[in-house]
Amino acid sequence: SEVTDNDLAVLIEQYRDGLEAEILLLRRLEDVATHQQSASASHDIEAMNRAADERDRLMAGLVSIEEGVRHLRHTLSGRRDEARRLPGYPDAVALHQQAAALVARILKTDEASLEALAAADRFIKLHPNHPNVDYAYYLKGLCNFRDDLGMFGFFSTDDLAERDPKAARESFDTFRELVTRYPESRYAPDSIKRMNYLVNAL
Repeated sequence: SEVTDNDLAVLIEQYRDGLEAEILLLRRLEDVATHQQSASASHDIEAMNRAADERDRLMAGLVSIEEGVRHLRHTLSGRRDEARRLPGYPDAVALHQQAAALVARILKTDEASLEALAAADRFIKLHPNHPNVDYAYYLKGLCNFRDDLGMFGFFSTDDLAERDPKAARESFDTFRELVTRYPESRYAPDSIKRMNYLVNAL
């Protein structure tokens, strides 16, 4: 069906609203990533667990919002020439760039936490029977998963297939070991989702 300028203007406004909601959550997620980095550096498992809970909640909110705006982005991308002539389009582009910049900063903070990978390996070797060892496996898997890029894929142009397949395989193997050893772990459901993502993406 024909999409009029008025229709596009409404879509642009809806997209802006969605991006503003995502940016609010991304700012909070940036704070959580900083807390996670500090907790990882101090090997504070309890603080890492608290940050993980908050991060999971925020990520669920982001995914929910993204499901609502994905079709808007697709429609506007397909009619970019018409949409860019309309009021509000430059603001939408600026908001998208702001959201992408926030994601980049979060990933950079998480990248700085990659030292946690070595710490997780040491923790697993030194404390194989520790009650929190499942989190060490989860953390190790996340590090190789490359900082939740799959969750942030809607802001990224990276193709998982173009990145290091060795890291992806190690991530899959670590998540599989967690699920096998600790099927009742609180981290098992998310680990299974990440395993499925890796299988489908590679």
